[in-house]
Amino acid sequence: HLKARSADQYESIWNRLILPEFGSKAVSEVRRREIAGLMDRVEIVAGSSSADRVHEQLAIFFRWYAHRDDEFVSPLVR
Repeated sequence: HLKARSADQYESIWNRLILPEFGSKAVSEVRRREIAGLMDRVEIVAGSSSADRVHEQLAIFFRWYAHRDDEFVSPLVR
Protein backbone atom coordinates (compact mmCIF):
# COMPACT_ATOMS: atom_id res chain seq x y z
CA HIS A 1 0.00 0.00 0.00
CA LEU A 2 1.11 3.54 -0.70
CA LYS A 3 1.70 5.88 2.14
CA ALA A 4 -0.57 8.94 2.02
CA ARG A 5 2.39 11.20 1.33
CA SER A 6 3.55 9.07 -1.62
CA ALA A 7 0.06 8.92 -3.07
CA ASP A 8 -0.22 12.70 -2.78
CA GLN A 9 3.13 13.12 -4.53
CA TYR A 10 2.11 10.81 -7.38
CA GLU A 11 -1.22 12.59 -7.75
CA SER A 12 0.60 15.93 -7.85
CA ILE A 13 2.95 14.69 -10.60
CA TRP A 14 -0.02 13.59 -12.69
CA ASN A 15 -2.09 16.72 -12.09
CA ARG A 16 0.71 19.28 -12.50
CA LEU A 17 2.95 17.73 -15.11
CA ILE A 18 1.44 14.83 -17.06
CA LEU A 19 -2.28 15.45 -17.48
CA PRO A 20 -1.97 19.03 -18.76
CA GLU A 21 0.26 17.65 -21.52
CA PHE A 22 -1.47 14.36 -22.39
CA GLY A 23 -4.84 14.40 -20.63
CA SER A 24 -6.89 15.06 -23.76
CA LYS A 25 -5.10 12.48 -25.93
CA ALA A 26 -5.85 8.81 -26.40
CA VAL A 27 -3.11 6.69 -24.84
CA SER A 28 -2.22 5.23 -28.24
CA GLU A 29 -1.62 8.74 -29.63
CA VAL A 30 1.16 9.69 -27.20
CA ARG A 31 4.50 9.70 -29.03
CA ARG A 32 8.10 9.35 -27.86
CA ARG A 33 9.01 12.84 -29.05
CA GLU A 34 6.17 14.29 -26.97
CA ILE A 35 7.37 12.46 -23.89
CA ALA A 36 10.95 13.61 -24.55
CA GLY A 37 9.74 17.21 -24.90
CA LEU A 38 7.78 16.98 -21.65
CA MET A 39 10.77 15.49 -19.83
CA ASP A 40 13.04 18.27 -21.14
CA ARG A 41 10.62 20.96 -19.98
CA VAL A 42 10.14 19.36 -16.57
CA GLU A 43 13.90 19.06 -16.13
CA ILE A 44 14.39 22.76 -16.92
CA VAL A 45 11.55 23.95 -14.68
CA ALA A 46 11.59 21.44 -11.82
CA GLY A 47 14.89 19.57 -12.05
CA SER A 48 16.11 16.18 -13.14
CA SER A 49 14.62 14.30 -10.18
CA SER A 50 11.14 15.56 -11.14
CA ALA A 51 11.74 14.52 -14.74
CA ASP A 52 12.77 11.08 -13.49
CA ARG A 53 9.56 10.80 -11.45
CA VAL A 54 7.49 11.77 -14.51
CA HIS A 55 9.26 9.10 -16.55
CA GLU A 56 8.72 6.54 -13.80
CA GLN A 57 4.99 7.29 -13.57
CA LEU A 58 4.53 7.16 -17.34
CA ALA A 59 6.46 3.87 -17.54
CA ILE A 60 4.25 2.33 -14.86
CA PHE A 61 1.10 3.55 -16.59
CA PHE A 62 2.12 2.43 -20.10
CA ARG A 63 3.19 -0.99 -18.79
CA TRP A 64 -0.17 -1.35 -17.01
CA TYR A 65 -2.04 -0.28 -20.17
CA ALA A 66 -0.03 -2.63 -22.41
CA HIS A 67 -1.13 -5.60 -20.30
CA ARG A 68 -4.75 -4.69 -21.01
CA ASP A 69 -4.67 -3.86 -24.72
CA ASP A 70 -3.47 -6.38 -27.29
CA GLU A 71 -2.48 -3.76 -29.85
CA PHE A 72 -0.86 -1.12 -27.64
CA VAL A 73 2.89 -0.59 -27.92
CA SER A 74 4.40 1.64 -25.26
CA PRO A 75 6.11 4.77 -26.56
CA LEU A 76 8.75 4.34 -23.85
CA VAL A 77 11.77 2.23 -24.69
CA ARG A 78 13.42 0.27 -21.92
